[in-house]
Amino acid sequence: MFKISRDGKVMGDYTFFEVVDGLSDSRFTGSDYFWTPGMKDWLRLHDFAEFNQSFKPPTESNSTNEKSSATDNSNENRPKPRQVEPHCPTCHSRSVQSFEMGYASGTRQFESVGFSSRGRASYRTGHCSTLLASSLSPPDKSSGSVIYLIFFVLGLIGLYLSLTFPGNTLIYSASAVSFSGFCFWQWGKSTAIEDAEYQKAMEEWKTQWFCKKCGAIFTLKEAEED
Repeated sequence: MFKISRDGKVMGDYTFFEVVDGLSDSRFTGSDYFWTPGMKDWLRLHDFAEFNQSFKPPTESNSTNEKSSATDNSNENRPKPRQVEPHCPTCHSRSVQSFEMGYASGTRQFESVGFSSRGRASYRTGHCSTLLASSLSPPDKSSGSVIYLIFFVLGLIGLYLSLTFPGNTLIYSASAVSFSGFCFWQWGKSTAIEDAEYQKAMEEWKTQWFCKKCGAIFTLKEAEED
């Protein structure tokens, strides 16, 4: 590739044929400078004819062949990605299915309409699933933190009662506020822990597969290592 310099401004890479065409149509002049990798210094374009005697530009056919051969070699040397078909690592059967797909294929949504003795219509929606889909159901989210929310509400009720009835109002109110605050803090903490555990359980559930032949449960990582 050749670079052309005019009045201190360097113009971008040109091929040998582009430089020759530029001289023929007066885009470049003999007072311009040219440089190509391997040259120690810039030369004027009026010396380009002498430079041509020692420079053998590649022909278009050779250049095309070199590019195509380089492309072919790069494609041959490029490693092909490993494709692992899901299979059971126990019995090597390919009759396998993911938990997520098995649960979705065996679960159906339904809507029903019923009429009472007085002629009133009642609508009901729900879902039904096969025994296999029921065994592949996703993990349920724990609701153990609700107990703290219940205690928090009871603490607020105690605070209200302590302010309503005369007596040691300050002591009862402080106790009720402390109890309610502790329950609310525990509820928030337990909810965050339950959410994290549920997300982790869902991610593990989505990676699990089962074999329809032997009933083995595995992950794709275990199948790849087999």
